[in-house]
Amino acid sequence: MDHFVIVKSKRPILRFWEVPSFDDGVSWTIFVDNRKPNYVHPMVRKVIGIKYAHRNSYDDLKDMAEETASNKHIKVQEHYLKPEEFARLEISRPFTFSLVSQHLMGLDGSTFCLQSWTDSDSLVLEWWEAGPNEWHEIVQWASQTRQFLSDLLDAQEKAFKDINQQFDAGTPNMA
Repeated sequence: MDHFVIVKSKRPILRFWEVPSFDDGVSWTIFVDNRKPNYVHPMVRKVIGIKYAHRNSYDDLKDMAEETASNKHIKVQEHYLKPEEFARLEISRPFTFSLVSQHLMGLDGSTFCLQSWTDSDSLVLEWWEAGPNEWHEIVQWASQTRQFLSDLLDAQEKAFKDINQQFDAGTPNMA
């Protein structure tokens, strides 16, 4: 199933991803309704199992949609954010950081990225492991935000499994 079809009426405003050296990547994307003046009906989509190294173009969303459609091992979780959950993301929060840093890249560990879109502007920040000292504030926020979104999605999935187990326990076995 192509999970990107579900959000054709939405546009991305923010995405995080984590790509470990020797494992598949994970991305978290925040979508809002298209053609609306404010961020209406926000949702988060977590995609587990992306192969970030397989980018074919400079259009990350297109590459991700193609991979999601063709890779049956990808797991997708979605959650419509309640107003208080969306507010907790603090997506309009100001940050102070240096554009030039002294941080080195490594061969082992994880690469992280933060990407934002607005109508006319975009920003992409990519770092390795803990990132440069000059980026500590935004890297810490990104880490906390990824964890918050994962916790929301994991709680939703657990609640869904619990409901199914209760239903299955109460249903006579028809075998």
